Amino acid sequence: MLKEKRIGWLNLALLIIGATSGAMGLIVLVGSYTQSVKLIELLQAFAPMQYNAALGFILCGTGLLAIAFQRPRVGLVAGAAAAIGLFVLYFGVDQSSPYLPGDEVALAQTPLAVGLVMALLLAVAVHFAQIAWLRAREAEAVNRELNRQIAEREQAEDALKASQDYARSIIDSSLDMIIAVDSDRRIVEFNKAAQESFGYQPEEVLGRHINMLYADASAGLKVHKKTIEKNRGVLEVLNRRKSGEVFPSHLSAAVLKDGKGEHIGVMGISRDITESKRAEEEARRNLQRIRTLEEIEKAVASTLDLPTVLEVLLEKAGRLLPYSAAGVWLASAETGNLESVACRDFDQLEWKVRQWKAGHDIPELVFQTKGPIALGNLQAEEVTDDHEFFRRHGLVSYLGIPLVAKGEMLGVLGFYTRTRHLFGSEEIAFLMTVAGQAAIAIQNSQLYDEMKGLAGELAKSNRVKDEFLSVMSHELRTPLNVVMGYTGMVRDGMFGEINAEQRRALEKVINRAKDQLTMISSILEATRMEVEKVAVATQEFDLGQFLEDLRSSYEVPLDTSITLNWDYPSNLPVVNTDKGKLDHILHNLINNAIKFTDNGSVTVSAWYYPLAKSVEFKIADTGIGIPKDSREAIFEIFRQVDSSETRAHGGVGIGLYIVKKFTELLKGKIHVESEPGKGSAFTVKFPVEVCSDRRGQQAA
Repeated sequence: MLKEKRIGWLNLALLIIGATSGAMGLIVLVGSYTQSVKLIELLQAFAPMQYNAALGFILCGTGLLAIAFQRPRVGLVAGAAAAIGLFVLYFGVDQSSPYLPGDEVALAQTPLAVGLVMALLLAVAVHFAQIAWLRAREAEAVNRELNRQIAEREQAEDALKASQDYARSIIDSSLDMIIAVDSDRRIVEFNKAAQESFGYQPEEVLGRHINMLYADASAGLKVHKKTIEKNRGVLEVLNRRKSGEVFPSHLSAAVLKDGKGEHIGVMGISRDITESKRAEEEARRNLQRIRTLEEIEKAVASTLDLPTVLEVLLEKAGRLLPYSAAGVWLASAETGNLESVACRDFDQLEWKVRQWKAGHDIPELVFQTKGPIALGNLQAEEVTDDHEFFRRHGLVSYLGIPLVAKGEMLGVLGFYTRTRHLFGSEEIAFLMTVAGQAAIAIQNSQLYDEMKGLAGELAKSNRVKDEFLSVMSHELRTPLNVVMGYTGMVRDGMFGEINAEQRRALEKVINRAKDQLTMISSILEATRMEVEKVAVATQEFDLGQFLEDLRSSYEVPLDTSITLNWDYPSNLPVVNTDKGKLDHILHNLINNAIKFTDNGSVTVSAWYYPLAKSVEFKIADTGIGIPKDSREAIFEIFRQVDSSETRAHGGVGIGLYIVKKFTELLKGKIHVESEPGKGSAFTVKFPVEVCSDRRGQQAA
């Protein structure tokens, strides 16, 4: 910048000096003929040189101006013009001049000739000097530009290298695998995460075809084509490590293009999802196990008949568990020896014959050790001699699990597979839970059978029978409390985190167990009514508020497609009756209606009749209905409608028995109207003592 300023001032000085010199030359030249310039008077001795001096000043001035304007050709033209002027004066000097009289004219020709040559030489010298000077300036400017461009290029190269190093650092620090291929699908980029996942070093893969990283080359080609067609792709693929292991990965691929938009390759960012897949599979398996437990528990709890329990148990196990065959052995009550009582996917007769010939070798071992036993190859195991039987039926692996309830060995539950199967610890633990549920159901059935047998034997002594039922019902509560407690701990996350779907499944298990506890409580209540006289405990309460409380207890959405409707007047009286028994009656009738209604509605209605001083409740449903010949039997203890539909809904036939007993205690009546396939309506009506002047209005 400083140098450019100096050049600017120099040009200005040359401009001023050149203009002054040129002006002086013109003044001298013109003044020689107009006699207005007195220069000659001052320099009489040099009078013949005045023309040369004038033209020299002009030539010098134009040269300086040419340099100032950086126009060398101007100086050359000025020198040529001066030479021509001198040449003209050379031939016109013979004219008289007031300052060159006589012979002095001839003396002026020589200076003119010398001036001519000097003007030409000076013009040429100035011209070449200017050209050299300008070329030097141009060379200097070019050199500066080259230095600037070199510096910029070095900076750009440094920036590019830094950018490349930064990009490489990002690529290598990525936790995801980053792999790029060229247009021929040959690997050109393979970051550290890819090296760690695949087990290859860069020199082993760079330049090689990408197919080496796929478990299936055709699948890799499909991925490539899909990415090219849509410019990008997001999908799951199966890759192969250097060791040959196949693993799943989540791939995000995009097409690489050059500055012209031409396809030059594909870059993929992928992540090994082996662990997430394993976690998903584990969650799916756990959920399936929970659902299996729920279904088995629900199925075996729907009846107390032992053969039915065993049949349902094996049927559900066969449908829900991946095993080819199963069998149940129970200890005989008389001898204590194991007996084969049920099997699945076996010919029943052949199964019995086999047990008679070979005995219960393997189940007996399970029964004695009281622990699970897994055998990998039944056809070669030394613990049994009946290898031919297992070969004929294609049975290979076996798992025997003890059936234990409340510390008592009941028998053995066995599973068979027709392919070699290694039973893992988690699988065995799950099947132990299944066996625990089965053992509880079997024990309940055995107790129920014992109860029925004792009831028949002690028909003449109802008190003894009812006391026995009471004791047995108390005993039935214990295993259900264990199931509810263990399931509650799992639901609350005490054994590890569970998802929402698993939590809902566990809630269902708990609800089913609560249903069983309700059934047991009903048995206790029925037994208590038979054993001792139940007293009526009256109290005053607002009938309207009572119904509101009853309604609020059903505000939780039902796990069915049922609509629960309520119809009663808003101004009901305060009455005096047994509130607890009334609540028990209505709860039993409503629950019964919900249980036997798969879809549709249940309507609860209430009326108060002031003249008769009585209240009436009606529970109507759109359920399966009751045959006409069974309407009286449903109020008997341990009686149910004998149909597959009714048995499918569970229960042991106690609820309606208690409803009728309590209604009679309150001096009321119960009536049922029903049509099979369309629904039922239960109506209870009994007198009440009104304790205030408020009166309800009969519902329209």
